[in-house]
Amino acid sequence: AKTTDDLKTAYNKGLANYQRQWIVTESFYNAVDLLKDTNGRYLLQDSIASASGKSLFGSNVLIVADDVLGIASDAKAFVGDPKAFVLEAMRSDVAIEWDHNENFERILAVALRADFKAADTNAGKFITFSAGK
Repeated sequence: AKTTDDLKTAYNKGLANYQRQWIVTESFYNAVDLLKDTNGRYLLQDSIASASGKSLFGSNVLIVADDVLGIASDAKAFVGDPKAFVLEAMRSDVAIEWDHNENFERILAVALRADFKAADTNAGKFITFSAGK
């Protein structure tokens, strides 16, 4: 995506059957936070329902570190329904035991088995925003 219209098109098309949420990197958030409409209003709007306190096109925005969705300075985002997009397969066993570490201390070690797979790839889109580059 290079323009605000590209972001709006990605948000509007192909996700009608899913709840929409933005999961964005810090670089994407910064780039979009600086964008204004023709009336001089910022695109990111205040939202008390969102953990970040902002919404984009009416959907909540969740901010993650750049390296979660890419590398440093990558303006990347996921828009869609993350719960429908990803299947989190967890086993019901959690292993907890006291363990010895390199400092001859006893520490509590917890192990949880989990796996993550793409379940419904139509439930979301990954976007790279390159405005101003």
